[in-house]
Amino acid sequence: MVRKFWLVIRPWVVRRIWLGIAHPSLVLWYVKQKFAEVRFRGVKRGTRDRCWCGSKLEPPELHANYSTCGECGSYVNCRPPLPSEIRRIYSYDFYWQMRQSWRGWPAIEDRAALYRADGRLDYWIQLIARYGTGSGQVVEIGCAPGVLLADLQNQGYSCCGVEPDPKVAQWIHEHTGAEVIAGVFPEIEIPRCDIFLAFDVLEHVHAPQEFLAAAFRSLRRGGIAIIQTPIEFEDYLRPFATRPEFFDDLEHLVLFTDRTIRRLASVVGLEVVAIMPAEFSLGGLCVLRRPDA
Repeated sequence: MVRKFWLVIRPWVVRRIWLGIAHPSLVLWYVKQKFAEVRFRGVKRGTRDRCWCGSKLEPPELHANYSTCGECGSYVNCRPPLPSEIRRIYSYDFYWQMRQSWRGWPAIEDRAALYRADGRLDYWIQLIARYGTGSGQVVEIGCAPGVLLADLQNQGYSCCGVEPDPKVAQWIHEHTGAEVIAGVFPEIEIPRCDIFLAFDVLEHVHAPQEFLAAAFRSLRRGGIAIIQTPIEFEDYLRPFATRPEFFDDLEHLVLFTDRTIRRLASVVGLEVVAIMPAEFSLGGLCVLRRPDA
């Protein structure tokens, strides 16, 4: 690994030193970027020729690694990371430090301030107030940095979060006091809940039907699931034309249309309360409900 990494960065470093312009901070930044790229390329991938709905995928057209399902309309990553890589990809060091730095986004330590400053946290709180049950047990899948759970706890909700990486789970608990379970949902048990939250999570899941079926089982009757995920509402032939970064084949395993979400909900027994574009260019949002009967 070290030798391979040095072969990647050596031409750049040697050239800058020879020209006398290799400022230490610039070299450090470049080394970090190249090291991250090598690490990302090292993620083990599989292949996929069928959609979550069981239909055979069409040949890739929109993106080299994404195929379209002619049956349900999903856009499916046909070279996804192996399920065994999920904990590593979303680990404290790999995802919340290295990958965020590589993309120019805040690390986990600064995410709470970002979510408060850009209005995202207030938006989520308003959604929960509008569609939620007003009290009871909340479970949030992919809860980092924990700021939403902390605010809901202050409002009187009982809260539990889930994160794949134990180090991330521990960090959130230490900084918010919230209970956080380390593991990959739905492989782990979670409390029965009145409100199930998953913001920017469903697109990272290998089996969205199993994910939502487990959400259905965890919800009490009349409970609400609020899911934020990329959803194409209009141009199925040129999906996410204004958000090409959604086709991120390291992280995003399935991208959805509004009809895909309706089909998913119907298959697992959830009622569709609302499907709408999310604010702050976050893709889409759906509110699903477990029936009373």
